[in-house]
Amino acid sequence: TPTTKPLASASVSRCKKTSRTVKATVSDASGIASVKFYVDGKLIATDKSAPYSVTISAKRLKPGTHRLKIVTTDKNGNVTTTTKSIDGCGRTAARVTPKFTG
Repeated sequence: TPTTKPLASASVSRCKKTSRTVKATVSDASGIASVKFYVDGKLIATDKSAPYSVTISAKRLKPGTHRLKIVTTDKNGNVTTTTKSIDGCGRTAARVTPKFTG
């Protein structure tokens, strides 16, 4: 079984009135089994087919800083974790950094 971890990066959209979208760009020679999205330690979505993305409700992203974690698992069971602090949506939210890499 190959032990090469999948490659992963992600982009985060600016806050809209009701949501923000996170898109994961992942690749691995064996294929991707799943991409899991967490906000503040809570699993909010699992995506098993490309394009890998999730729309996060503005209610979940109240003003303040939140921790986004994306866990990518390839078909051989190798795992890559990408984390980022993101600003919440709302009147007091700071500017969003639209792209990041793990």
